[in-house]
Amino acid sequence: IGFITNFEQRDLVAFNSMVEFLTGFTYKVYFIHLSNDSNQWDEIQIAGVKEYFKRQYPDLESSYCVINGDDLINNLNNFITERKLDTIAMNSRKRNIFSRLFNPSIANKVMINTKTPMFVFKG
Repeated sequence: IGFITNFEQRDLVAFNSMVEFLTGFTYKVYFIHLSNDSNQWDEIQIAGVKEYFKRQYPDLESSYCVINGDDLINNLNNFITERKLDTIAMNSRKRNIFSRLFNPSIANKVMINTKTPMFVFKG
């Protein structure tokens, strides 16, 4: 499972919902952060998230990845293909009408441009 995250609190809540939903299944999770540029702050956040998940979910097999570049959706699709991911999960938040019109969400872009099944959590 590829879990797309921005390292926000609501992503952690969505991830907990996913874990509860998938109780009884064995799976590996790739935590994926999409970024337009390489940022040292992303690496610091990943280190914090790793420690959190190691404490919260000690039996969970996980890996962490930052996908950079101008063509994030294509890079994400390449990552999905290379890692042979079965599904993508992500949190979608409520946005106002102007945000939805002029700046489509990552969830919508991923949903339209990938053939991989998705879990989208409202948060």
